[in-house]
Amino acid sequence: DVIGGFSIGLVVLLLFIYLEPYGTKQFNALNLPVKLIVIVVASIGLFLLGIFLFPTSGTVLLPVPDAFNDSGKFSQVGGIFLGFGIAYVLENEYVKYEPSKLDLKWKIINLAIGMVILFVVYFGLEAIKGVFDSVFYRFARYAIIGFILGYVVPLLFVKLNKIP
Repeated sequence: DVIGGFSIGLVVLLLFIYLEPYGTKQFNALNLPVKLIVIVVASIGLFLLGIFLFPTSGTVLLPVPDAFNDSGKFSQVGGIFLGFGIAYVLENEYVKYEPSKLDLKWKIINLAIGMVILFVVYFGLEAIKGVFDSVFYRFARYAIIGFILGYVVPLLFVKLNKIP
């Protein structure tokens, strides 16, 4: 089990090391709408793959496993991939936040503001989890968190810090 997992991980790592430069070059050559479509299709594809492969993820030890509950980690990964993916592309296109141009005081202020926003968004969405409590809500929740942290917060910092 361990040797198999290690071997698969090693193969995936080697494939990534050799194919990433080519993939990055091809992805960067795409225009903005196509990049966004690729990100959405890839993240939703990963999410759907997880749903169909592991519908009772996290509840298999229960007497009656609960399908599509909120314990599926694949929904968390897919949501983060969607939120940060879209945010990354939009931030690079429109915001271009460069914290390296800030002095230490503003970096610390930005960190504090970012942490407050993270906690408010995360725990705010966590508070209404009981209403929905499904793998689909977890996907949407982490997509929202990823987008806010990857695009909205840097946009706020650019406006706040007056970075050109």
